Amino acid sequence: MGNLVVVGADGSASSLAAVEMAAREARRRHAELRVVYALNWPVRPMYAPLDTTPLNRLVSEAADRARSVAPEVTVTEAMVPGDAVSVLEAESRTADLLVVGARGAGGFLSMLLGSTAASLTAHSRCPVMVARQESADAGPIVLCVDGSPAGETAVEFAFAEAALRGADICAVHVWLPDHAPAGTGVEPAERLLAHALAVGGAPLSIVKQYIAQQNHPVA
Repeated sequence: MGNLVVVGADGSASSLAAVEMAAREARRRHAELRVVYALNWPVRPMYAPLDTTPLNRLVSEAADRARSVAPEVTVTEAMVPGDAVSVLEAESRTADLLVVGARGAGGFLSMLLGSTAASLTAHSRCPVMVARQESADAGPIVLCVDGSPAGETAVEFAFAEAALRGADICAVHVWLPDHAPAGTGVEPAERLLAHALAVGGAPLSIVKQYIAQQNHPVA
């Protein structure tokens, strides 16, 4: 962990918040930062060349914003042809962390939580951080535990992040008593949480365990 952080930029307030968060994350990880703009431009006649000067300026301004937040971080910038999801999914293949805004404009017109950001969380090859206007530097890390092999990666990432930030972990396991085998109590859920926390093994000062009992099927 800690070689490259990639952030999507489009000049919107949301993406600038993402750029600032990405700069802080790169500094925390002793990583380089790559600022990327997805150039999803409409098809134009061959005799009408595309003037990318305003877009180049936009990317440069985003990179400068990152440098102002974390001067010690090496920041590079790029304008890549394609739609936001395709471009950032490709970028995630060489990144340790991908940062995007909750909503955006221009090259990231569809950057709405539930569309582009949700697609990236499903298809990204690295962890994805969605930046909002509020600071995310305080509070515990919430870890959702389900006992699956894929969930073990989430456990490892959560403990690594907690150690990196000096934060506590709030481990959550949601289960459906109505759908559990007859006679099943809370003990299996408690054991699952305890096992996940033991596997994580990070030297945290306080680890909170929560078991959420959901008594109706989730739609």
